[in-house]
Amino acid sequence: MQQSIRKHRFETTKRREVEREMEEREDAEI
Repeated sequence: MQQSIRKHRFETTKRREVEREMEEREDAEI
């Protein structure tokens, strides 16, 4: 149970980092 929670949190954090990188990339293009 603890393992799945840790995995879910890791995936959520990774997704948030990817979204942040995409936003920075869009700002740089403008």
